[in-house]
Amino acid sequence: MHPQWPLHQYCLSQQPEQLRGTDNLLPRLADISHKKKGWVLLIAPPGGVSAKTLHSKGIDPRYVLVIGESRIKDWQRTLETSLGNGCFSAVISWLPAGVCLDHRKLEQASRRSGALAHFVQPVLSMPLNFADQPLFGCH
Repeated sequence: MHPQWPLHQYCLSQQPEQLRGTDNLLPRLADISHKKKGWVLLIAPPGGVSAKTLHSKGIDPRYVLVIGESRIKDWQRTLETSLGNGCFSAVISWLPAGVCLDHRKLEQASRRSGALAHFVQPVLSMPLNFADQPLFGCH
């Protein structure tokens, strides 16, 4: 795990009353991993993950599953399945640029399973405009 995980550029975060920004994200992951009630799934974390680094963050690596970006072919389906299958207590994903998600479906899957969902998307350095009108990647 890279020592400076970018955690602040998220587009969906469930249970907002318990998760203000990302200040509580790592402690919540540590708590989830120690309760042993489900796996913590990390999808495409930048810089990789090591057991030593997870321990240093208070996260029990025995309850963490990591999937690399190259293994994901359909981001929406992977996230929906991960959130909806009941095996994961938390699903944290670092999305590549250009991935559009149906956040409504992901939110529903997260609510049904009770899993914490947190997705980090890259922030564009400059806004996309076409004919002086904002152009968004997801419609």
